[in-house]
Amino acid sequence: RNRRDNLMTWNALSPGALIGVIAPAGPAQPQQVDRVEPLLSAQGWRVRLYPSCRQADRYLAGSDAQRLADLHAAFADPEVQAILRDPAMRMILEQMQNEPRALQE
Repeated sequence: RNRRDNLMTWNALSPGALIGVIAPAGPAQPQQVDRVEPLLSAQGWRVRLYPSCRQADRYLAGSDAQRLADLHAAFADPEVQAILRDPAMRMILEQMQNEPRALQE
């Protein structure tokens, strides 16, 4: 599979769909986190950034308890229709910036 195949499932999301963004493992790069909402919003989706996206505890994105709480919260939220996590976050953001039309095909 190539990167484009991984993006095809995003086309199934309706405009206005809520995407939960979590960092369940390593810390996200602040500049990546800052780009998530504008890029996904430009596609017509809503974004909910969970606290682990902006936390770092040595080599992890916040404490074990915080990361687990974010994961559970995203899964339990009936509004969340998709969950974006790193490294998928990095791949999708790069694709959206390099080939913005790829999500529309």
